[in-house]
Amino acid sequence: MVRIIDHHKFAFTTSAPIEIIVKPIASTCSVIYWLWKESGATIPTDVAKAMLMGIYSDTLYFRSPTTTDYDKTIASELATLA
Repeated sequence: MVRIIDHHKFAFTTSAPIEIIVKPIASTCSVIYWLWKESGATIPTDVAKAMLMGIYSDTLYFRSPTTTDYDKTIASELATLA
């Protein structure tokens, strides 16, 4: 299965169907966190740290105009796990 998980605008065509998950939030790590939580799996500490850094990077430490309250909430939850 081919998937695209992202938070950017995009446009393309494919020869076969693919699963696309797009959320209007500032970080791909926020999307991945959402998917992880939906699965019910536990996020390992080292992964939580990496995802938290990804959110900080994508949101410019929450100064980006694309930052959402959801990104901030997820960062707080990841900080607890990290």
